[in-house]
Amino acid sequence: MTDNRPIATFEFDPLNPAQYFACCGLLELASAGTPDVLAAFDHDPQQPRKARFVLYGLTPEKVKTTLESLKKAKATAIGESNGEAPIKIEIADLPKFVLDWWLAPDRSRKSRFKLWAGQQTTLKLVEDMLSMDWGELDTHFLNFRLPMSGRFGIDPRSSWNTLDFGSSLNIQAPDPYTYPVTEMLAAIGLQGFRPSKTKEGFSYQLWTQPLPLIPARAAASLAISEFSGSSFVFQVEKRSGSFRCFTFARPQ
Repeated sequence: MTDNRPIATFEFDPLNPAQYFACCGLLELASAGTPDVLAAFDHDPQQPRKARFVLYGLTPEKVKTTLESLKKAKATAIGESNGEAPIKIEIADLPKFVLDWWLAPDRSRKSRFKLWAGQQTTLKLVEDMLSMDWGELDTHFLNFRLPMSGRFGIDPRSSWNTLDFGSSLNIQAPDPYTYPVTEMLAAIGLQGFRPSKTKEGFSYQLWTQPLPLIPARAAASLAISEFSGSSFVFQVEKRSGSFRCFTFARPQ
């Protein structure tokens, strides 16, 4: 039962895949430090842009401490530090995390989720996200933003193309807003919570029954039918040059 456990809740937009996978990333971090933590989503289909993510077994203060620890993490490229190198993230008092979701399972080539290009490398992207201001880390951390020139491309709120600005961003346009806490958490969430490939795009599900980490991963990808909930589908689209991004999702 979850009734007597402390809870931490966070509002988010379920049509934003970055905010969804950031919630999943938060569950990954929380479970590494508190193995018996449970998580669920609270969503009314009549309000498609509003939902709550609920962590059972954690206080808001503990969540803030976890995020503060993540921000202080050390990132290291595994192998050659090129644009696609896997990244090891070392967080105090937690197991090491290895991120390589932008690569095929055997790491022989990039996957469809490798969104960045040019001079951006995986190590620099992670280091930039960790070094930027993260605001107050209150319950609105998923909406904290600031101008940045680089990002993974997971959050569609930061998507741009040259028509949006009337020129190339490399020439004179200002840096678009980036959501560093959301992008970093989503980068962690995508490692264990992979969206399902469908004819319509890529799908994810808001499970409503409180679940521990491993069943939650299966429920998110619609692999377990008994843990049903609202599901959504998004696309991966070109945004500028060789860069790509996740689009906003729609109910499925």
